[in-house]
Amino acid sequence: MVTFITGNERKVKVLKLLLDPYKVEFDHIKLDLEEIQTKDPSTLVLRKVQEAYSQIKRACFVEDTEWSIPALNGFPGLFMKYVNEWFKVEDWIKLMKDYTDKRVFCINHYGCVDNKGNSFEISAKTELIIKDDGNMQKEAKGTWSTPVDFIFYSPIIDKTISDFNLEDDRTKVFGDKEAYSKLSEFIKLNS
Repeated sequence: MVTFITGNERKVKVLKLLLDPYKVEFDHIKLDLEEIQTKDPSTLVLRKVQEAYSQIKRACFVEDTEWSIPALNGFPGLFMKYVNEWFKVEDWIKLMKDYTDKRVFCINHYGCVDNKGNSFEISAKTELIIKDDGNMQKEAKGTWSTPVDFIFYSPIIDKTISDFNLEDDRTKVFGDKEAYSKLSEFIKLNS
């Protein structure tokens, strides 16, 4: 069975829901992997998955999420985890108040290693606020855990991340079917 390397149960739950239409299964384990500091998501996930493969010696994959706000020249990139520790909802609202372009791109980068040790990347791009009329919510709403969950909004389903119903909204919001089809094919071929 292919192993998803993560200690984040939320990532496991979301990915299982996204891959459910493809009828694939994977297990998951947490490994202590070096978290290199880089702006290049491909370098990050490929380095992490190769390190994971060297430890467990079987097909596996890792995931890292890049958040890109065009008005802020791609900030925060791969560093959202840290930004979420520093910023509150009010900080995001202040930061974005003078910008008319309030689009946010969420790109999930999957680093994969097959049973032969060959590594490659699959990227799934989600447009959360991306519509010509998409904008950051003016006030916090919802109950999930990070500041961006309250203010990053999908006009497709008219909800913030905190209000997503993963079971119902996943295919509408996370609609990169080509990427998830490739990931499911990788899992099938290496299980």
